[in-house]
Amino acid sequence: MKKQILKTCAIAALCLGGMSQAIAEEVSAGTLTVSSSVTAETCKFAAIEPVSLTALVSDFTGKAEGTILANTQKFVTIKTEKCPLWNSAKSAKLTVSGTAAGPGGAYFQLVNNTGNAAISDHAVGLTMNDKPVPRGAAINLKDPQYSPGVAGDNAITLKVGLVKIGTAAVVGAADSKANLTVKVAYD
Repeated sequence: MKKQILKTCAIAALCLGGMSQAIAEEVSAGTLTVSSSVTAETCKFAAIEPVSLTALVSDFTGKAEGTILANTQKFVTIKTEKCPLWNSAKSAKLTVSGTAAGPGGAYFQLVNNTGNAAISDHAVGLTMNDKPVPRGAAINLKDPQYSPGVAGDNAITLKVGLVKIGTAAVVGAADSKANLTVKVAYD
């Protein structure tokens, strides 16, 4: 009987050994592919709200050429996204571009909404901290005369208004528009 038990155990051990080999069979090697993309954040302007300026023809009466009408001025705030703070940059310069108008081309031309003819007796004037923002010229945002117009979060506050250009005694009524381009260069 002892022999029989040993024989059965030996056969069982072989069986179990074969089964464990079948269970331990390996799956062929596979490949795990990992893709990665790290990009620099893009410094950009947030959407800039359009500004609507209104005035009466009589508001221009008696005003000298180059006078921005105070009653037409509105604040516009230009915000950025994912930009370094201007106050920590070595330099930060704002440039506002558009078609030239007025004395010395310092202002921004308006065009008539119907037909796109240039308006010759009034234009758009910009100020920052009550200092003129010249058309097409880079202004230093760290300059003490402009820096109060820059918030700690990079928001730049400008005042936009209508300005009398030309020497006509009477300004003509017109619905008009101007598209200005704003950019900031920093390092």
